[in-house]
Amino acid sequence: MLDDGRIIYDGGLDDLKNRWSKGREIQFQFAGHTQLAKLRELTASLDVSWTMENEVTAKMWLPHTVNVSDALASVVGGVEIRDIKIIETNTDDIVRSIYSSGSASTSKETTVS
Repeated sequence: MLDDGRIIYDGGLDDLKNRWSKGREIQFQFAGHTQLAKLRELTASLDVSWTMENEVTAKMWLPHTVNVSDALASVVGGVEIRDIKIIETNTDDIVRSIYSSGSASTSKETTVS
C-alpha cells in the first residue's frame, strides 16, 4: 500500500487482518426468546459487548484479546443456539483505518521515488 509515495504496508492479507483488525463479531440465532441480561451474565468474565437484533438474534463483539472458543463456550452452556456466524472485520474498513492513520508499518517506512 502506498500513500503519497511512501510504502505504508507491504505484506499479506492475513497479516494485515491480524495486525489491524480490532476484533470480530459473533452473531447468534437462539432457539427462543433470549434476554440481553442473560447473555451479559453468561459472558461477565469476558471483555465482550452485546447488541440485540431481535428477540432471537444477538451479536457479540470480541476484541482480539478474547479467545473465540472461550466466548462460544460461555454462551453454549447457557442458552440453546440454532445458528452461529463469525464475522471478521471487513478488509475495506481496515484499509480505510490505515490510510486515515497514515501508516500500517510499526517498524519502518520506505519512500518510493
